[in-house]
Amino acid sequence: MLPRKAEVWDLADEQGNMIRMLVVSGIEWNASVMPQAAPLSRRHQHPEVLPFAVALHEADPVGNAIVLMDLLGPVDPGSFVERIGTLVGVTMAKVDACMKYIYEID
Repeated sequence: MLPRKAEVWDLADEQGNMIRMLVVSGIEWNASVMPQAAPLSRRHQHPEVLPFAVALHEADPVGNAIVLMDLLGPVDPGSFVERIGTLVGVTMAKVDACMKYIYEID
């Protein structure tokens, strides 16, 4: 199963540690190239620091924030271990706005 944009997954790193990540690339990209993902922070206690972090909405299946400045490059699809859930549209709109700002997309 291909990960989809807005899904939160647990990924295993090279040492077997679990990292909770948000998929930020779309399904067409993920089908042809390795998915792009950003880590979720459980320790982020600050208000939103645009454009680098987005606080999660209370309706999201996980808590705290997405740290876009730590965006991973391509992620090996084999490292996706467990799908946790999907973030709500309000949160993803903020993530999309941050990505556009970071990459200077109009």
